[in-house]
Amino acid sequence: MNAFTAALGADLTAIGVGSVALARNWPAPSGRRRAPRRRAEVLVPLADLLGDEPEGLAYEQCPREQTQRPHLTHPGGARTCTTCGYATAGGAL
Repeated sequence: MNAFTAALGADLTAIGVGSVALARNWPAPSGRRRAPRRRAEVLVPLADLLGDEPEGLAYEQCPREQTQRPHLTHPGGARTCTTCGYATAGGAL
């Protein structure tokens, strides 16, 4: 190894160390330009809002959950599941 290659290696090492030190101290982005985060929507089951046994509540087979669930009955025979919110047309399941 001659003096030129030793000096070149030292220079490249100094440049590399300086670059790393500069990159670590570079200011990080503040995030002010990002879109605001939306708050997570809180979903409350309809059965919790209605209470124990409101009028017009019937236990029927839910097509989505495939089990007996409380359903609200609407005029015309339509039903809405209070657990998952699935709505059925009048008289059809």
